[in-house]
Amino acid sequence: MEELQTAEIQTVKQTYAQDWPAYNEAQTMEKTCKHCGSANLTKRGHRRNRAGKVQLFACKHCGRRFVLNEDGFQKMRHKPELVTLTLDLFFKGLSLRKIADHLTQFYQLKIHHTTVLRWIQKYVQVMKVYVDELKPQVSERWHADEMMINVDGAYRWLWNLMDAKTRFLLATQLTEQRETEDAMRLFAGAKQKAGKRPEVIVTDGLQAYRAAYMKEFWTLKKPRTEYIRLARFEEKVNQNLIERFNGTTRERNKVMRGLDTDESAETFVDGFRIYYNFIRPHMGLDNKTPAEAAGINLELNGGNRWLELIRKSTNHNNNNNQDSNGRSR
Repeated sequence: MEELQTAEIQTVKQTYAQDWPAYNEAQTMEKTCKHCGSANLTKRGHRRNRAGKVQLFACKHCGRRFVLNEDGFQKMRHKPELVTLTLDLFFKGLSLRKIADHLTQFYQLKIHHTTVLRWIQKYVQVMKVYVDELKPQVSERWHADEMMINVDGAYRWLWNLMDAKTRFLLATQLTEQRETEDAMRLFAGAKQKAGKRPEVIVTDGLQAYRAAYMKEFWTLKKPRTEYIRLARFEEKVNQNLIERFNGTTRERNKVMRGLDTDESAETFVDGFRIYYNFIRPHMGLDNKTPAEAAGINLELNGGNRWLELIRKSTNHNNNNNQDSNGRSR
């Protein structure tokens, strides 16, 4: 995708327009300390940034100050709608530099492309912690495949494993080689995510898959997972779902020219998995996302799915941190 049409850009801008100060006033979650879990709080001044005025609270138990009900954007200079717009444009195919140029043209903002990359890295990690804990309800037929991608002039192998019915991407990984151990990690990750073994696993002719299948899926007791190995090119029509996904990834691969390390490439892979599973509706699934088709309904219905998912992820992660702090006291 070389350029977005002007009408599409205007639609995106309207979709992401929200009243940020009103959101701050509407926070209604239970008031407890994010550090120690105490409910003995008092208001203690405000923090101001470009997003508006944010109320600060102080805990009378541990003495620490904090923002109540943080949604992940409380220290950002720019509004959440703008930050999430950059994520959406990036995973829809715009390069970092084109996103920076878009912000200059339509918002009169001078934001460096490396700042956009930092935003993407930050919020992909926030969402990843949350979505990796969610358990999809998938079918009994899975498809696995791998493809070569270019990361700053070096070739890496991107492995994907997808459920056939819901199209939920169960596992992805980026490796330098195509060894048996790599295929084993892919199968083990998918098995852990789904909480079960499939009835059928379909792969291409790579020998590493056979050895990985014997290690991760084959059992002495029946019922066993059936292994279908498509060795000939004409048989790959049966892999059309995963091959179509790989084609979509290849279209986005040009974005990775701005990712000059394996760590940055991992961020892209994790982020694109989140985008594919939770953000992008699929016509073949009646305009549902794969997550919704797999029974994970996060109610991301407000128009800005990125913003809602980041807020849910932040709340979830903060609650987990509070629980951990409470157990450690």
